Amino acid sequence: MLLLPQDWGSELFQALKSAGGKAYSNYAVGYNNVKVPEATKRGIPVGNTPGVLTETTAEIAAALTLAAARRVVEADAFMRSGQYKGWLPTLFIGQLLHHKTVSRLLHPL
Repeated sequence: MLLLPQDWGSELFQALKSAGGKAYSNYAVGYNNVKVPEATKRGIPVGNTPGVLTETTAEIAAALTLAAARRVVEADAFMRSGQYKGWLPTLFIGQLLHHKTVSRLLHPL
């Protein structure tokens, strides 16, 4: 099994070619761990998956922002530990995000 940060160079591309491999695709956005000239030397095309995590990363950032602002993890631990004894309207109320700027995205020109 090969992991994403593993370097793909001469030895691995030769093993791929010897095993009848026809192409290499990196399950990642970048390919800085792939020695493309070594693949090219053996006639093995190299691919990657640019943009595969763009929306996912944005959604996780939004979820973490809401969880942190509303103290979701703390409240969950409190409830699971059996500490809840009744209605406490301000316990774990967190921060209201409505009409607040929580992020600014910078785009290169």
